[in-house]
Amino acid sequence: MPLNSTSVIKVIDLLCEGPIEGIAGGKEGIFLDETPVKTDDELNFSSEEVSYNVRHGTKSQSRLKNYQKGGTSIIKAVNEEIGKNYSETLNEESKVTARDYGSGTVIKQIDDSELSSVEFVFTIPSLFCTAMEGIARGQLFNAKVRVQISLKSKGTGFNKVYDSHDEFTGISTSDFQHKTPPIDLENLEPPFVFKFHKKTNNEDDYEVKKTDFDDLDETTPLEQTRGNRIFLTSIIENQSFKSRYPFTACVGLSLSTEVFSSMPTRSYLVKGMRVKIPSNATVRDDGSLEFIGSFDGSLESVRQWTTCPVCIFFDMLTSDKHGAGDFVKESNISWVDLYPLAQYANQLVSTPEGDEPRFAINTVIGAQNDAYKVLQNLASTFRGMTYWAANTVNVTADHGNLDGSDVDPVHLYTNANVLNGIFTYSSSSLKTRSTSIRVRYNDPENLYKPNVVVVEDYDLITKYGYQVKDIVAFGCTSKYQAQRLGTWMLKVEELNQDVIVFSTGLDGLAVLPGQVFAVADEMRSSTRLSGRVGSGSTTSHVVVDQDYTTVLTNIDSSTDFISLTLADGTVAKCRINAITSDGRIQLLGSTAPSSAPLQDSVYVIERSTVQAQKFRCIDLKDNGNGTYAISGIEFNDSIYEAADTNSQLTYTDISTFDEKPTQPVNLQHTVIPTNSP
Repeated sequence: MPLNSTSVIKVIDLLCEGPIEGIAGGKEGIFLDETPVKTDDELNFSSEEVSYNVRHGTKSQSRLKNYQKGGTSIIKAVNEEIGKNYSETLNEESKVTARDYGSGTVIKQIDDSELSSVEFVFTIPSLFCTAMEGIARGQLFNAKVRVQISLKSKGTGFNKVYDSHDEFTGISTSDFQHKTPPIDLENLEPPFVFKFHKKTNNEDDYEVKKTDFDDLDETTPLEQTRGNRIFLTSIIENQSFKSRYPFTACVGLSLSTEVFSSMPTRSYLVKGMRVKIPSNATVRDDGSLEFIGSFDGSLESVRQWTTCPVCIFFDMLTSDKHGAGDFVKESNISWVDLYPLAQYANQLVSTPEGDEPRFAINTVIGAQNDAYKVLQNLASTFRGMTYWAANTVNVTADHGNLDGSDVDPVHLYTNANVLNGIFTYSSSSLKTRSTSIRVRYNDPENLYKPNVVVVEDYDLITKYGYQVKDIVAFGCTSKYQAQRLGTWMLKVEELNQDVIVFSTGLDGLAVLPGQVFAVADEMRSSTRLSGRVGSGSTTSHVVVDQDYTTVLTNIDSSTDFISLTLADGTVAKCRINAITSDGRIQLLGSTAPSSAPLQDSVYVIERSTVQAQKFRCIDLKDNGNGTYAISGIEFNDSIYEAADTNSQLTYTDISTFDEKPTQPVNLQHTVIPTNSP
């Protein structure tokens, strides 16, 4: 049996900040050269070929023992033979009179007090015996050599620390090398005296023994047919900083060189960092959150692994280890605002492969970057945006209601409460709008490598050709989530995306970025259905600044509404029951507001034929003169259903300009002469 040199590659891979949940699926989540260690119930690599240890990144985690440690290693050459080769003493008749099986001892001393461990490399240039008779004559057979290492340190005697036993049994005619495991020197004081003893067991060390001869005499010389030489080749002195890598998730990996001749590429499927979640939330199997009961405003004391983008955003925003926690404290964040975003993000939506959370994030932030950019990228996962107001970080998102109902505006703006009664509108050209959206995401079916989902509007392509937009779905590993993002982007551009800009007085403080407000613009609707509330209004009757008895005919309480601003600043949408003879608007009792509307506040009337416009605030600026400039982008309640299900948008009628102007007839012209200069 020939001796083959084998070794083990040991490496520590630092995964990420900890603590983490762990490696998903254990061996199924470790990939070497893009091959998982285990597939279902079948091992692709045996435990002898690949083994691993995981540390999850806790503060007090134990060290990864027996793995390469950070520090330095010094290799010192020795090249000294231990004992000698098998030899014989012959008489005048060339008969063996004595045999020396080559045992011996070498002593080495190390005085370095900084060493943590040592390793020794042995070389066996010759180890064999030869058949002397029969049909196997001249063939090589197994031999054995054994080395024992003893250590003596200050205040101790020699103690055995290594024994090769039967490790060196076989045939070697070249330089077979063997490295011992590290010999621990911790808690010992120099000098370190090592004794290397080559042990022999006479004829039992050889497969071909002199006692086995049939035709030859036992005194036949065998020195030229045997070899059992062993050298102490080098000493490896190790100094380690003995790190436990606190707060760092890491994997110690052992790889056999019989399988891997070089270092393989390594990747890990990780259930990442644990973060704080709302107190009434539990983690589903896929990492999304399920909310049970009411939320008391507190967070769980024990951190959990989750794919909820809102909780991950909160952790990055407030962590003083890896986030912006040195500048933003938890007291600067209101979970009253974050909780609805988390509910909407984790709500399950249907896909062809089953239900999945609407928004989930699975990503690695592997490099330092601008804090605001990182936070904006995280917020983009749940269509969010951040801004600073009232000494707190405010987070909002473009999302609908959980029950699919329309989003109520937080304030009303009409020609009566904006400067000069003017709203300014702008929009982009149809020819510049995207007709094809390419969304890049990380595909779990291809080792999370980038892949692309394409969402297209075939009608617009037919009319305007291909206008391609490439976007990146940050942290997205679901093709259906990527598809929803592409659909949402396409629907946003389909809306025509009117941008509205206007200035107002203190009413500008009633809306914040991300909130939806309503606009009743007489110039667009072609009819006045808004104004200010007069004195004497109650919860059943509203006094308005215009007589609608002739304008609002055929009142239908199922389609006719009036929106009012109440004393607490909220907007109540009530059904109109009738117009009284004195011009007051009578409200349907079941929809009456909780309090009377504020005097001089604005109201907006909506009918089936004309409704108020909705916009989402994207910017609020103080003009410095008691007025505020508000910018908003067109809002459509049906966009969320359209994005989730790829259905068509539905539009509300915001104007009575429904028919083309009447064609003029009997045109006449008059020539007016002018004096030439």
